[in-house]
Amino acid sequence: MVPKTLDLDELTSFCDYIVPPHALRGNRRLQVHIADRHLENFFRTIHIFLPILEKSRFKQKYDALRKVFGDKRLVFATSEDPNRPQFVCLLHAILALGALYEDDQDDSSMWASWYFAEAQSLLGRLLDASNLELTQAAAFLGAYAQHAIKPNLAYNLNGIAARLAYSIGLNVESMHRSLGFDKEEARRTWAIIYIQEVELSLDAGRPMSIRSSDMNMNYPTVQLPTTDQSRTDAAQVMFITHLANISKIIKNILKLSGVHEERPILLLDDRESLRQQLDRWRDSLPNYLSIESKDYERNDGDDDGVSFLHDWRARQQSSLRIRKWELFSPIYVTLCRASSGADRQQTTT
Repeated sequence: MVPKTLDLDELTSFCDYIVPPHALRGNRRLQVHIADRHLENFFRTIHIFLPILEKSRFKQKYDALRKVFGDKRLVFATSEDPNRPQFVCLLHAILALGALYEDDQDDSSMWASWYFAEAQSLLGRLLDASNLELTQAAAFLGAYAQHAIKPNLAYNLNGIAARLAYSIGLNVESMHRSLGFDKEEARRTWAIIYIQEVELSLDAGRPMSIRSSDMNMNYPTVQLPTTDQSRTDAAQVMFITHLANISKIIKNILKLSGVHEERPILLLDDRESLRQQLDRWRDSLPNYLSIESKDYERNDGDDDGVSFLHDWRARQQSSLRIRKWELFSPIYVTLCRASSGADRQQTTT
């Protein structure tokens, strides 16, 4: 018998992580033991790359709601908890990411798509009741869509996150105290929205909706840990600053890529400036995130017994390396070629 050849749609249909708008969703409800599993997986995986949340504070709110999982009352505000719907939206977005990267359970993709659809539905109903948690939910939904290889949807969702952030004053740090935001969590949230906006504008080939003049924010402030202290939450948060810095360089490249055909002569100096910016960014990385380091090549037989997949430092380091070589290089090479063409044109004239 000749084995059947599957086309691309058939190969990927078994792991459709986003339910089409016209499709009926399964009749599911949150289940405590499954949600616990997916939440734990979120903090073990995706949180390493998107360290927005304060884990202990989030889990405290989560634990308070576990008793009403599966109950219709879960999504309704109460006098004691008027912002519960926004938190439930955020919770579903987080569980979706946790399920998306759970690789040892057969039902993970079904749960991931269901969580995502529930969060997206809640987001649509709550757009006129925005707060920090709803803004975070939109940003995490954008991250989910990006990881599910839906760049246009991811771009739209992160754009919603940016608009929600504007609507609550998240982009202006001087307003945070009067609005009751946790300063550091607000900084982390805005930084991730900005980072994703740059990446998704590149992925989707769309203009950025965040301008430099629209924001007055500082990076999250954490004490740079020593090597012995680098397994702390504070050390993980440092990742955001380094992501934001390379995102600014990428944004500069995107600007130049839009004008190089009209004014290629500008690239002669700009190319060197970009190279210097990238060198300064690389030199600013702490040792445990250095993209020149070979520490990420450790395996399970190392002295500390920590594999690459379970070492957050190695995973953050790898993410930075990917951004440099796979995200940065294609546009930069295009610009270099354009400027080289300008060089040749100058030489022949």
